[in-house]
Amino acid sequence: MFPATDLNIGVQEADFTKLMHKNELKSLFDRLGYNYRPAKFNAIFNKSVQLTSDQILKGAFPPPDFSTVRGIMLAVVEMHDL
Repeated sequence: MFPATDLNIGVQEADFTKLMHKNELKSLFDRLGYNYRPAKFNAIFNKSVQLTSDQILKGAFPPPDFSTVRGIMLAVVEMHDL
């Protein structure tokens, strides 16, 4: 997903930072071709909750089982660098 390109098709930055349920995020990334095994996705999701809290919600925690597309994207990058 490339935000600059996505703006051409009507996707806004707010769409990347909107809180979404874990199952909805899994389904979205599956449809985009990022098919993570359940344990891997759970690790990514858990990291995304922390990153969403820190970087998007400025210290507030999202409701249980909610994160953002941006949080997932940041978690994948951060976990890849480990």
